[in-house]
Parts: sequence; structure tokens; C-alpha cells
Amino acid sequence: MINNPLTQLKEFSFCLLAGAIAAVMFEMFYIIRFVFGFHRLIEFFLDMVYIVFSGLIFFFTVYLLNGGKIEYYHAAGFLFALIAVDFPLRIIMRKAGTATLKFLKKFKFFNKIKKILKT
Repeated sequence: MINNPLTQLKEFSFCLLAGAIAAVMFEMFYIIRFVFGFHRLIEFFLDMVYIVFSGLIFFFTVYLLNGGKIEYYHAAGFLFALIAVDFPLRIIMRKAGTATLKFLKKFKFFNKIKKILKT
């Protein structure tokens, strides 16, 4: 089945939105890792969780759009938004993460929690 250009544009737009959501989710995972400074094994687990969630976002979006048939413009839209949104968002989120870390370091319980998670 050949989709008309308006349907393809709609599907591409939704894949852009899904990629933007995945980029925001990536930065939230990064902030959690940055603030708490996990052990490498926990960081690996968080990376795997992110990969699974972003894959689910992509496949769920494609499934809702056209029954799960993946076209090249679906993946292109998802990856383009993931990259295009992540770079500017990274600057903002990293500054927010640094400010959060400075604020949390004032509390003794945070340092104890951070020490436990690093071991």
C-alpha cells in the first residue's frame, strides 16, 4: 500500500515528536546519573532501560500510525528529532544538573546516599 504525501507527512511529524520525547527522556536519565554518580553496573542498567524505553516509544508510535509497518521516513524522523532536540537540550539540562548537584550537596543525607550508590 502506498501512502499519500499528507499521510507520510503526518507520520513523519509524529515520529519527530516521538524522537523529541526520547531525547528529553535521555537527558532526564543523564541528570539522574550525574546527580547520584552511580556505580558503572547501575549506569549500564540505566542505559539498557533507556534503550528499551526509546525503542518502545518508536515501535508504539509506528504501530499506532500504520499498524506497525516501518517505513524509512519513520526511522529518519525519530533519529533526526532525537539528535536535533538533544544537542540544545543538553546545554540546558547539564546546567540544571550542576545546579541541582550543588544544592543537594548541602544536605548530609545526600552525601550518604551518594556514597552507598557508588559502592
